[in-house]
Amino acid sequence: MTQPEVVIIGSGRGGGTLAAALAPTGRRIVILERGERLKPSPHDRDAEAIFGRSRFRPDEPWLDGQGQPFDAGNYYMVGGNSKFYGAALIRYRESDFAPVTHRDGTTPGWPISYGALEPDYSAAEQIYGVRGAAGEDPTEPARSAPYPHDPVPDEPDIADLRQRLARVGLTPSGLPLGVDLERWLAAGRTPWDGHPDTCGGKMDAETVAIAAALRHPNVELMTGCRVRAILSNA
Repeated sequence: MTQPEVVIIGSGRGGGTLAAALAPTGRRIVILERGERLKPSPHDRDAEAIFGRSRFRPDEPWLDGQGQPFDAGNYYMVGGNSKFYGAALIRYRESDFAPVTHRDGTTPGWPISYGALEPDYSAAEQIYGVRGAAGEDPTEPARSAPYPHDPVPDEPDIADLRQRLARVGLTPSGLPLGVDLERWLAAGRTPWDGHPDTCGGKMDAETVAIAAALRHPNVELMTGCRVRAILSNA
């Protein structure tokens, strides 16, 4: 590729979605990713390897405000942290954009409103094939389009719990999920939250956004790139 017009650092949810959105413009786009593509392995559905031995987490120390090390929970690979996410794709509520009072003070609020972002939420739900039931959650804000797919069906225990909660006047509602249930379960009958997606069963940034962006010849993905500084002119 010749000199890029757009350089995107990171191929996770933010970088991947941005690349997919800009790709049809024809601009020359380069996506820089520190890691490589995640390949299938015997550890993909091994809970002990994933959660007990932290098989997929990078050996990278982070320091908190007191100089103490902590696990930042970052993953370096194409798709970023979304390769391990629980596939829950929940919209912020309208009140989240306003100032919020906490014990230690009040937030300044956002300079934009939920209404300004609502069309983008709807577009993102279409891109990521979200499964849900609009109107089921009484806290859900107004929307301009339904979910593109029906919700993930309840397992028997969850269906029973939902009925019992409803009988006492509560309003249980399912999470909106970006998951291809049949494809995920075909590779192993396990949960997906925290598990690496090497089968394309979760609608993560690599499976959806990066794949869509790379269908355009003006987009290039470069892996193994560590960005140390951004230099710009006036």
